[in-house]
Amino acid sequence: MTGNLVIACVKWGKRFGHCYVNILYDMVLRHLPQGCPFTFMCFTDNPEGLHPAIMTQAMPDGLTGWWNKLYLFREGIFTAGQRVIYFDLDTLITGSLEPIIRYQGTFALLRDFYRPNGYGSGVMLWPGGTCYHIWSSYEVAGRPMLAGGDQIWIEKTCAGADILQDLFPNMFASYKTDCNPLPPEDTRVVCFHGEPKQDNCDAQWVRNIWKIGGTRRINQNISYKTGEEERLAHIRHAIGLPHPWLERVPAHELHAVLIGGGPSLNQSIEEIRNHRQQGHSLFAINNSSAWLKEHGINFDAHVMFHARIEHASFVPSDENITHYYSSTCHPDIFEKASGKIVVWHPAIPGIDALFKDDNRPKTLLEGSTAGIQAIRLAYALGYRNIHLYGFDSCCNDNGDHHAYQQPENDKDRIFDVDIHDRNFSAASWMIAQTKEFVGLADTMIAEGCMITVYGDGLQLTIAAQMAQSLTGSLA
Repeated sequence: MTGNLVIACVKWGKRFGHCYVNILYDMVLRHLPQGCPFTFMCFTDNPEGLHPAIMTQAMPDGLTGWWNKLYLFREGIFTAGQRVIYFDLDTLITGSLEPIIRYQGTFALLRDFYRPNGYGSGVMLWPGGTCYHIWSSYEVAGRPMLAGGDQIWIEKTCAGADILQDLFPNMFASYKTDCNPLPPEDTRVVCFHGEPKQDNCDAQWVRNIWKIGGTRRINQNISYKTGEEERLAHIRHAIGLPHPWLERVPAHELHAVLIGGGPSLNQSIEEIRNHRQQGHSLFAINNSSAWLKEHGINFDAHVMFHARIEHASFVPSDENITHYYSSTCHPDIFEKASGKIVVWHPAIPGIDALFKDDNRPKTLLEGSTAGIQAIRLAYALGYRNIHLYGFDSCCNDNGDHHAYQQPENDKDRIFDVDIHDRNFSAASWMIAQTKEFVGLADTMIAEGCMITVYGDGLQLTIAAQMAQSLTGSLA
């Protein structure tokens, strides 16, 4: 073999044509340091059509799909002195690999993008001549087909592996959760788990990179300056309003019921009424306020985040509720609201500079969606018993993204998400919300919260998975 660096991939079956291998090889060439010697090896059941420079090795009999990846750890495949980097074929290389190829540890792989405590085997690094136990133990166990695939076996046999996202912050991204509309600036590797794949993705920057002779970097020449200036202008306006700002409240035993807009809301009407009868506090998020009114359910508070001028129609006219509105909301939102208004501030870049002359106590809330911000809001208000309705983070079987008509989301691009033998359809913001929920729930449960997710959908499935290891804290 040429040099000590080996780039490996697996091509099995018919889903990935030879073009996937050839383009991966071409992307590696583009993004390795000039003159860096390496060997590119494809483990495959069909070497036809592959570039002549690509070395091939046959797969063993009896393995299908992702289980073939475990064969790469068989003794004799790679030898001492080599450094192996494995890439799934549904990988896009968008920046220099130089920092990554310097890795000198014993074994590193991805953190699963949907399971923060689990492994993802889409990218793996290890020294040749090591990690034989992954394959040998799999052989001894009779090659079991575990739910979740090869990475579940690796979790069982390689506790304490290095995590690539921790070793190389911001360099590994998920197309579904991190690339709307572009990957983070320092991204080097984008993983296309699930759908779309590179060959059916309509993002122009993907097309520019994923081809023979493609570009070496993402075209970042998209300006968000106007939107950013507008958002900061909204914050300046809100700071000047006479409304009180959110202040943290000590923990108490009351219950907060947060009403999102997910399709399962329509199956939860009586449950929500029951919460109301028990005296629990109901928080309507965005246009779920209209849904609650339609069903004759009174609520205590209304929450909005990053609301645009057209969202002024979401503002309820009830003077007996408290309006918790982000300082990023359009001025018309504040003007239309009647009753008590409490302003809260999101933790976004540039916001601290706007407070330099204001000494009032500030509570900054993190999160990219109104749902996540509402959870943080309830916590700041002292609630430690939090119920989530309409937090599906996916469409239903009919393709509905909300329990009611919301044309603003009709043009959202929808992706397939596979988890625990279930398939969901979700927009990128829904996937991002689920990802943020996992980390947030972990933190809040550790601090004594009880979070209950109702209905059906992606977020409930994730919550059920978390509940297996968090006894009694997450329902």
